[in-house]
Amino acid sequence: MLHAYILYSPLTIKKHDKLEGMQVVRRFHSNFLTQSHFKGGKGVSLVSVLSCFLFSYLNWSEVIDTTANGAVLQDSNQWWRLFTTTFVHSDIEHFLSNSLMLFILTYFTYSFYGFGMAISCSYVMGAVINALTLLFYQDNTTLVGVSGVIYYQWGFWLTLFCFLQRQYSLIGRFLRVGAIFFILLIPTTYKPQTSYLAHYLGFLLGVGVGGFYFLIRRRRLFQYERWEWIMEGDDEDSFEQEY
Repeated sequence: MLHAYILYSPLTIKKHDKLEGMQVVRRFHSNFLTQSHFKGGKGVSLVSVLSCFLFSYLNWSEVIDTTANGAVLQDSNQWWRLFTTTFVHSDIEHFLSNSLMLFILTYFTYSFYGFGMAISCSYVMGAVINALTLLFYQDNTTLVGVSGVIYYQWGFWLTLFCFLQRQYSLIGRFLRVGAIFFILLIPTTYKPQTSYLAHYLGFLLGVGVGGFYFLIRRRRLFQYERWEWIMEGDDEDSFEQEY
């Protein structure tokens, strides 16, 4: 029995000749999401969480005020607050509820997509999320918390998951993403002080940025995709060939 394992990239191998007397089975080997590409993810994630705690503690202690609401932004033009209010949390319970998910998502987005997408783009989008959300609230409503960024990172990650995990069928990918969305991203209880608008604006922005990122980096991302063609025949020898 002959077993041939041919490892190939779909970008470089476009056609396989049909071999007489051979049965060909295709099997997934690896892709861009199989192994991380940037080191230091845990450190970057820890710094993100500690930054939220520091800003929150300074605001709790009334040492500084870095929160944002419509009135302050209009009266003083302190637009930097759209960035800093992301790091502030209303109390320790609010901080703890966000810290674990922030650590995990920052770790994964940094480890696979780098500092620019995990930190720079995430917190710029955080400011955009805050600005858009405050447009729908009264001027005296203060918006705090990093949950908008967390939902943005979820949208970014899940969108690229759908594009890259082609070893699963399209329906299989949507079912996996849907399960995560309904289990982790839809609250089981309603809290009037929570800005669900910021959450889902963040998620939609993440989907949009993830889709755009895929369009401009598609070829590079698919260069990591590898499949095995397992060919079986009547010969007793076996060989392995890599492309």
